[in-house]
Amino acid sequence: FTIYKVRPTDTANLRKKVLQVRRIVDQELGFVASSDAKPARRITYLCIQNKRVVGMACVELIDQAYALIQTAQAYERSTVPVKAMLGIHQLWVHSKFRSRGIATNLIDAARAKMVFGLVVPVDQVAFSSPTQAGAEFARRYYQHRATTAYGTGATDCNSKPHPTSNR
Repeated sequence: FTIYKVRPTDTANLRKKVLQVRRIVDQELGFVASSDAKPARRITYLCIQNKRVVGMACVELIDQAYALIQTAQAYERSTVPVKAMLGIHQLWVHSKFRSRGIATNLIDAARAKMVFGLVVPVDQVAFSSPTQAGAEFARRYYQHRATTAYGTGATDCNSKPHPTSNR
């Protein structure tokens, strides 16, 4: 497979393809589009295999995130911010192509290409509103270290705020 980076300044045809894919992804993930102006600063990475989009990561630069704490029922988000650089706004892999390393490769590509001359460290990556499966993927991606989420509200990651230190 091949991973392509699509910027908001790329050609109309590329941006149109990204919008088509995002509509499908939004529907599959139950994602509700927000009214903010952030899409203009998000970069999309598409994973293509045999002329078919099989994965997508929509990412943005951020400056802080919050630790996710696993409880018996769900994940709760800390109220204490920690430093972060790369926000994974959306991450999706076609159901027939999961468990093949595509999501990991998409995030690794974003970490390597998002900031010129720097590979964003794993502990500086955060996820926005992860589903339960997304939080589990993040936990594996972080190699069982502290998982982080980002957003403006306490319920941005489908959880309750949880006070904790940033250690």
